[in-house]
Amino acid sequence: MLSPIRRSDATLGLSGWLRVAAILVGLGIPALVTWTMYRQYSQDLTDAETRAVNTARALGQHATRSFETIDTYLRAVASLVGPRADALPSQALHAALHEQFVHSRLNNIIIIDRDGRAIVEAAAFPTRSLDVHDRDYFQALRERPDDGLIIGRPVVGRLTGKLLLPVARRIDNPDGSFAGIVQAMLDLETFQAVYAKIDNGPGATLNLWRADGTLLLRSPRMPELVGKNFADRANYREHVLPRDDKPFWSPGLTDAVVRVIAYSFLDGYPLYVGAALSRADVLAGWRRSALTQGVVAGSLTIVLVVALLLLAREIEQRQASDAQTRASEGRLRALTDALPQMVWAMDSEAGATVYHNAQFEAYLGPIGSTHTDRLAAHHPDNAERLAERRTAAIGKGLAHSEESRLRRHDGVYRWHRLMVIPVRRAGEIVEWIGTALDIDDIATARKELAETAALLRATLETMDEGLILYGPDLRVRLHNRRARTPRSA
Repeated sequence: MLSPIRRSDATLGLSGWLRVAAILVGLGIPALVTWTMYRQYSQDLTDAETRAVNTARALGQHATRSFETIDTYLRAVASLVGPRADALPSQALHAALHEQFVHSRLNNIIIIDRDGRAIVEAAAFPTRSLDVHDRDYFQALRERPDDGLIIGRPVVGRLTGKLLLPVARRIDNPDGSFAGIVQAMLDLETFQAVYAKIDNGPGATLNLWRADGTLLLRSPRMPELVGKNFADRANYREHVLPRDDKPFWSPGLTDAVVRVIAYSFLDGYPLYVGAALSRADVLAGWRRSALTQGVVAGSLTIVLVVALLLLAREIEQRQASDAQTRASEGRLRALTDALPQMVWAMDSEAGATVYHNAQFEAYLGPIGSTHTDRLAAHHPDNAERLAERRTAAIGKGLAHSEESRLRRHDGVYRWHRLMVIPVRRAGEIVEWIGTALDIDDIATARKELAETAALLRATLETMDEGLILYGPDLRVRLHNRRARTPRSA
């Protein structure tokens, strides 16, 4: 009993399996390419998230170091100069500030009195007129003694005309009352130059934020957004307030472009850094790869599926043709087996038997397949003549016939009429077909008839009377020696 697999295999056949293979190829290659592209897609997004996190951390470390340095200068000035600001001469204060200023990359260091007016600055002497009583950082330090380092909103410097970031610390009197502030003016171009060197794609953004959601710096530049507060946005509420530094995908706070965003929060300072990579940039290479692989895989799939289907159809046609051929051969074999005469086929080279019908074996019995084996079945008196006739006919490529006695399997010789004809293909003889018809009864009857006719003629010739035999047309058919042959009527 066939197993289910073998029954299925026998049912489908080779052409059926080829069609199954075509379906599998048609589904498998696109599925494989889709799976591969999905993995690449996921990997590209993951890589973008990692890159955003690493960029934010690097910029966060840069910002931390920068503001630690600034804070160090401000602490030194506040502790050494601040309590004695009213007692020290202005030139001495300027010298003290200038000492700190020349070793920094700051735009200026300024001491502001309790009313918001500049009393000494590091960049110039005598001090230029400057009033900051209306600035947010001045008001915050005046009202809250323990706020530490304060970052103001970016301002256009009244003395320099540059976009500056105020960084300030409170100066207290010995009794703890407010004496003023010391502020450093950070030129944001120093940060802008660092951010501009980072290439995360044309749609990427790098931002420096104040903890309350105020944008301090953006790269690429968008001056109209600097100083604007975005604390009312969902990203701020969901990720900044809980200090979530995990990457997330969202439209940016400053535009509607979908990006992967990562934040890095500065410990000890009211600042955080944001790094964002555009989804379009991140997936640009993937889209090109997907298009290329899609075209290649699609073309390959079409070619393979068409080839398999054509091969399946070719095999089906060939199988149908083979089935027709087998059916035809079966009919021909049945026909030749039903014939009362022997039929056999010989190759064109040595004359070996390649086919014979049932009558052939029934008459001759089991004999070899060579020409010599067949020739041995002929009566010795006929065999030599047959061999000569066959050689001559094969040399000319002609059909030939002969009468010969063939030995039956029981040793009896009977007369047969032999006919051998060539089978040609493309003009070349590929085999010979032979037939042998038993004519022994006919030969015997013919011999007996000849003997009877001879006896009759001998009898007529011995008669004393003349005898004339006329046919229906009154022509003389027979007469003996004593009869005078008359003229035809």
